[in-house]
Amino acid sequence: MQAAHLCIIQPAGQKQALAYLDPALLLRQVLRAAGVPVTLGKNRLRHDVVNFVFGAHLAIDAEALERHPCVLVNLEPLGDAAAELPPQYLKLLEYLPVVDADAANLPAYRRAADSHVPVLHLGALAHAVDATPSRPLAERPIELLLIGALTPRRTALLQRIQAQGVQVARLDAPLYGPERDELVRNARAVLLLNAGEHSRFDVLSAAAVLAAGTPVIAETVRGTPPDAVYSEAVQWLNPEHIETFFGHHFRSDRFGTEAAQALQHHARQGLRHELDALLALGQSVRQNAPPATPLSRLNADLAASGYRTGWLNVAAAAWQAPDAQLDLSTAQLADTPLQPRLGSFELIHAAPVALGTPQAAQLLGNALALLRPAGRLVLHVALPAGQTDAQAWAQQALADVSHEFWRSGGFMHRFSLTHAGGLDAAALPACGAAIRQLRLVLSKVECSLTERTQARLAREDFALPA
Repeated sequence: MQAAHLCIIQPAGQKQALAYLDPALLLRQVLRAAGVPVTLGKNRLRHDVVNFVFGAHLAIDAEALERHPCVLVNLEPLGDAAAELPPQYLKLLEYLPVVDADAANLPAYRRAADSHVPVLHLGALAHAVDATPSRPLAERPIELLLIGALTPRRTALLQRIQAQGVQVARLDAPLYGPERDELVRNARAVLLLNAGEHSRFDVLSAAAVLAAGTPVIAETVRGTPPDAVYSEAVQWLNPEHIETFFGHHFRSDRFGTEAAQALQHHARQGLRHELDALLALGQSVRQNAPPATPLSRLNADLAASGYRTGWLNVAAAAWQAPDAQLDLSTAQLADTPLQPRLGSFELIHAAPVALGTPQAAQLLGNALALLRPAGRLVLHVALPAGQTDAQAWAQQALADVSHEFWRSGGFMHRFSLTHAGGLDAAALPACGAAIRQLRLVLSKVECSLTERTQARLAREDFALPA
């Protein structure tokens, strides 16, 4: 595998997606140590290298995944927990290339004997290649760090631990990536307690903590033997022995010795075969990649929707890292990256604009030029205060688009309003007094001979070329 791209799917405003930053950084570390150049991005897929996709279940775009050389990195516990995942995601796991963090997941989606899925213990692989010396456990200021939201069960166990005089720190707010590593490296140990009676071992948290060089104390899971990679790398805690473990063993020299030995074992497990399988899968996916095809959807509303995978994303602000830097409400399309794409898009999502302004006219004219016949433009507009009939107001406000279409540069084609839906302040569907904005869908339609004659009558240049 010559190069790789790590793609973290993060829908706009979805904080949960940051949980995939930790495993993505571990994979980047492992691949770079193997000599593979790696890039990392949010929602962005590349045609020229193999893409390892994290969090695909958060915003499924099967078409985009199929049009790029992609490998799904499944970090979700399956089996009984799969009921909480979108059915479409489970379908993707059945036919797209996958690597998994837990061998226990494989029966949930791969049933054929020849359907091989590499299992990747990212924490152990990253720990093995990281030569950075960790801070001695005795010098760390945090005695014990609990990772995981408090549940009634965790609270009860935590109270028993604290009754032994152990100072337990908790994350007041979610931390990920380098900030989480910094906190973890200051803990003598990290505690993983099961959220419920039937919870599974938290593979992801354990991997990130062990890779950072911090011991893990994890509650045993009933009826489930630990993965061999973690069986000796983790200090396993039986809830029945909490008082003995934390009252005596945890603060003893023996614990420090055993924890150091467990970390050394974790880093020396000889998992080169996992990395080889990953590299082979990536190479195969890249060699069989589908040819690149022009994108037919244009996203010009990055501020609200975020970067959309499988779309051409444009914005004026460089910090949003668009595919093309321009503003459809002010740009002249000539001599821009979009000029060769005139008449090629089937769908455009535009940034909000105030109707009746020069910016709105420029946006509508540009969208009309970029869309193919029957293509659609979606935009949000604010509903003026006091307006109660959203549909009637939309028809009146768009008079220059449908009836006086030449004002926005139309001649052979114009826009027709096909939908006007009310939205509340949070952009959720609403009706009546709760409406604060409208979602308009405009379709590009061909002008009749009569309409073109009307445009020539209104235009100062008779709509004729110079």
